[in-house]
Amino acid sequence: MPISAQQSRGARGLLNWKLADLAAASGLGLSTIKHFEVSVRRTTPANLIAIRGAFERAGVIFESDGKSVGVKLKISIKCKYPRPIQKSKGSVPRLVVMRATMVTTRSLLLNWEDGI
Repeated sequence: MPISAQQSRGARGLLNWKLADLAAASGLGLSTIKHFEVSVRRTTPANLIAIRGAFERAGVIFESDGKSVGVKLKISIKCKYPRPIQKSKGSVPRLVVMRATMVTTRSLLLNWEDGI
């Protein structure tokens, strides 16, 4: 299934990737990625495969039901993902940890917890 420019931008957003990150992960030139995402020109099937492969290796899932398309990101259920230490004025820095909890077989609920 080919991916669209909108899916590419959405997948980059999920991964917090810049255009240069996608170019490096896919092995394509930065201008190729830019032109694809802003629909300046059509890209080759080989380039689409490289872009999709880079995203899928990073955990992105592409969806299409015939009426709509979308992207989602795989999250490991048994892991805690540390976020950067947050510093607030006049207080001790704290670490915020995100824990993923399974809600159903197809969806995830993300809970934010304050940790030490």
